[in-house]
Amino acid sequence: MGLFSRAAKVGANDPCPCGTGKKFKKCCRGRVDWDELKSKPSIEFVRRLSPRGKNLAFVNSLRGILQLDRLKGPIAAKEFKRAFTPAAIKAIYELIPTLWPDGEDLRRVLRSERAESSGLYTGIYEAELIERGITRHSLYSDRILLVDPFLDVRLVRAKFNPLQHPEMYGSTTIRWARLWLRLEPWIAADIVHLVRTPDEFDGELWKLSMEAEEARSKLPGMREALDRTIDEMPPSVIDELKQRTTLGTPDAVIRARLRAQHREMPDERVEAVMKYIQGRRDDDPYFYAPLLPDGSNSEMHVMSTGTSYELAKITAMETGSHLITDLRSRWKEIEIDRKSEGVHDGNWTSFAKAFHGMKFKFLENVSLDDALRLREEERLESLRGFFTRIWSKAKSPDAFSPENAGNLAAELRDRLSQAEAEWISIDRELINRASGGGIAAAALGAAVQPGVGAFALGGAALGGTIGLIDAHLKRRGYQLRHPEAFLLGL
Repeated sequence: MGLFSRAAKVGANDPCPCGTGKKFKKCCRGRVDWDELKSKPSIEFVRRLSPRGKNLAFVNSLRGILQLDRLKGPIAAKEFKRAFTPAAIKAIYELIPTLWPDGEDLRRVLRSERAESSGLYTGIYEAELIERGITRHSLYSDRILLVDPFLDVRLVRAKFNPLQHPEMYGSTTIRWARLWLRLEPWIAADIVHLVRTPDEFDGELWKLSMEAEEARSKLPGMREALDRTIDEMPPSVIDELKQRTTLGTPDAVIRARLRAQHREMPDERVEAVMKYIQGRRDDDPYFYAPLLPDGSNSEMHVMSTGTSYELAKITAMETGSHLITDLRSRWKEIEIDRKSEGVHDGNWTSFAKAFHGMKFKFLENVSLDDALRLREEERLESLRGFFTRIWSKAKSPDAFSPENAGNLAAELRDRLSQAEAEWISIDRELINRASGGGIAAAALGAAVQPGVGAFALGGAALGGTIGLIDAHLKRRGYQLRHPEAFLLGL
């Protein structure tokens, strides 16, 4: 199965093969001869793919490897997991070095992100939490970047390598595949990109970053921040870890424990309990297989925060991104680094902390459709400007103070109240004017339609119509004065 299409000649109005989503004539035409590249090895394609192109190539290949297209309708957890055979797991990990061949190509991709305002998310890699971060921060960021959680097999020793021991990576591969598939619509919309970090091709950089992390962990306040991060871990994460332990216990061990603790339990009752446990295993979205009695077939349960702070900082410097996280310890690292090293990326990182911590119910329900509408209506830039203005007013001298989330929320609530009051006033004026004359009200539809020529009305009707048009124009001007009105619609 090839990664890339070798289809007919690329037409001017065809989607550009690089994967940006633009038409070929507005993207690579005159710069890249894709027709010639069809006769070249796949690596030649890879070196010209956009970040979105690489992501779509991966997720499309993922779907092909798992043969998801043959499954119709909602896919039960048991059926989905069945697709993760050792051969499929191995094939998935083989995609990484194919799509990310070397450091030069990675730097090309990362630097291409500088054209947009982006946020790099590092935090707890749980699908619901990541989605919350994406939806909320897409209201002011052109794009959200995530570090791909799949291991690069070139960095893993043979003893633990997914290519040699794919059975060790069942649950982990299922977890990250589910995440990719959940993010697929956001990738297709060009709002989310998953990238790699520069240390994968630079062992010295990795070593230096680890040393920096070690030194920073000993600074005042870091130990407390790390402890509190663990204490604040979402219950869903803790519950899942406990369930992994229970469901992963070998069948023989469970049977032995049941018989030791309940000596009078009949065999059929023991088997009923085992059947119940197996049902829990089948329904669990990530459970792969229990351990064997001798401990063989043991799995690598890999959790992730994307990457370390030091490597996130380096990656963000390459992409021109601000940092976003939901980890208290990560915010503390950012704060320390800014003070000790003079690291500064404008106001967006400190804003991201306050914005992430705000308690606004409507911000929990931002959808992909909302994010797309914001861009299609070309209101992203104006909303970003609005956030800049209220943040400059709301933040305290300590931009990373926990109080800033409350300050920002209060300022936003006040601005939204003002915007809503003005809208109600305009709406009331429009209603009052419309009720002032039947002819005027009937004429309003024709008056405001684009391309409609002048029309003649007499006396009071004309005066009423002019008033209606004036009120309607106020509505149009309202959107320019109040970019935050988009949030009211949420």
